Amino acid sequence: MLTNFKRTLFARVALQIPLIWSCYGYINKKSDDLDIVALKTIVEQQAAMIATLQSEMTALKNSLPRSFQQVGFTVRFSADNGQTGIPITSGQTLKFDNIITNLGNAYDARTGVFTAPIPGLYSFFLVVMSPDETSYLVLAIVKNGVQLDLVYGNGRSDPDDQGSTQVTMHLAAGEMVWVQQASGEGVRGSNWTVFTGYLLVADKPS
Repeated sequence: MLTNFKRTLFARVALQIPLIWSCYGYINKKSDDLDIVALKTIVEQQAAMIATLQSEMTALKNSLPRSFQQVGFTVRFSADNGQTGIPITSGQTLKFDNIITNLGNAYDARTGVFTAPIPGLYSFFLVVMSPDETSYLVLAIVKNGVQLDLVYGNGRSDPDDQGSTQVTMHLAAGEMVWVQQASGEGVRGSNWTVFTGYLLVADKPS
């Protein structure tokens, strides 16, 4: 796409070269031979063509794929408790406070919510570990309040039990995704529970 942009720009500039040389020829004539009216006309034409080129450059830049914008994050909890985990309550949104990556700043650690900055196809990955001394754990990946998938772990019956899932979906700009408690009293932190999301392909500009 960038190569096509350059070719188009160069082609447009090349079309103006004859007029530029004609202007140059007028300027290099003797002063008593100058046709002031004709010179003024050429200068006005050049000004109009420069304005057109600037407008076309702006349009071409705006048509570049949004996929040049990087969007992606990986987050987890900074704390951990190997036996009881980090306490969570019914329907709680998990607010991962340890941000490993946050390209585009679309994940908000204050709310635990990812907000799509541009429309496109996104993928999200969640891996969780259930504490050994609490009841089984179920976490949900949620889009705009709707559960998309669930992850299960039961550390009491299977110590250090982990579960994971990956969901790919289309998001409009402004739509939100987060992780929410569906069941359980605690979740392991640190490296054991990690939430990741990233833009795969941006929508083409309309």
